[in-house]
Amino acid sequence: MGIYGEDRELVFRDVRQREMISEEYGIKNIFTFAFPMLSPDRTALVFGYYVSNPISTGFCESSSIWVVNTDGSNPRELFHTDNGCAIPHRWSPDGFRLLAFVGKYPGDYSFVIDVVSGEVTTIAERDAGGSWSPDGKQIVLPIWSGGWPDKMGLYVVNADGSQPHMIWSAKQVPGDWSGLGNVEWSPDGTKIVFEAYRDVNQVRECYTISPDGTNLTMLVSKCYAPRWSPDGKSLAVLVWNDAEDARILYVVDHTGQFKPIHRSMLSEPAMWSSDGKALLFTSSNGDTLIAFPDEDKIFKVPGVERMAPVMSMTW
Repeated sequence: MGIYGEDRELVFRDVRQREMISEEYGIKNIFTFAFPMLSPDRTALVFGYYVSNPISTGFCESSSIWVVNTDGSNPRELFHTDNGCAIPHRWSPDGFRLLAFVGKYPGDYSFVIDVVSGEVTTIAERDAGGSWSPDGKQIVLPIWSGGWPDKMGLYVVNADGSQPHMIWSAKQVPGDWSGLGNVEWSPDGTKIVFEAYRDVNQVRECYTISPDGTNLTMLVSKCYAPRWSPDGKSLAVLVWNDAEDARILYVVDHTGQFKPIHRSMLSEPAMWSSDGKALLFTSSNGDTLIAFPDEDKIFKVPGVERMAPVMSMTW
């Protein structure tokens, strides 16, 4: 398939919103699709569906999570709520479960959906996002509560919600911490990378830590959205560059060397291809690009003009 290689495809949504006028009230409802994710075996696609009404409730008057086979057959609603934004977040490694969360205030929460049975298990009373362990038995969650450092930290919990325990507390590193961002378990299971940000100017710092809470190491400051490569030997991370007054996408290898790739538009994660040879991201001017770091090559995705951030695309 052209520049992507024979085994690569892109799935993305058209970000132009679909609108419908209510005949009863004359109120405009906006329908949006987002957060598409292919299952590990690439046979199914999960996505979020959102209905918003800017006049009455703003974003997410209702929302749902759907799954469909990649040939378009058997579309099914897995989850629906009329109170908050339901966000599909991560497939489990075996492809039978889905980590998701509902964002609302107050009352947000994280949960696991059994894709076959539809059973929903709440695992945290926060919209924490999180990441699966490679064996699918545990989930790491970035929890922060109202900016209270004594409650903010990284927690590891069993996939059924049992035995939650903190592996990193904001108290371990001096500073006025205000929140936690992206977190991801390494493919080999030995490290977790995460970002934390301080009250002053929301400066973010990226760290790695062992799953047992040892070996805390600072990776870089002014960073966003670290993501492991599929082999776990490299990280893609966005770093604010003061000299260029822009976010730069870097690849960090196992020796700690930073290789600049390109200016990036947002703080959304760049996405690795399944073979780890390419990165999908949005450039500073809004173009959708694919970079091959080892070959020092970058291509613009043809036919995708000024698309939405990478949260609207998947390999």
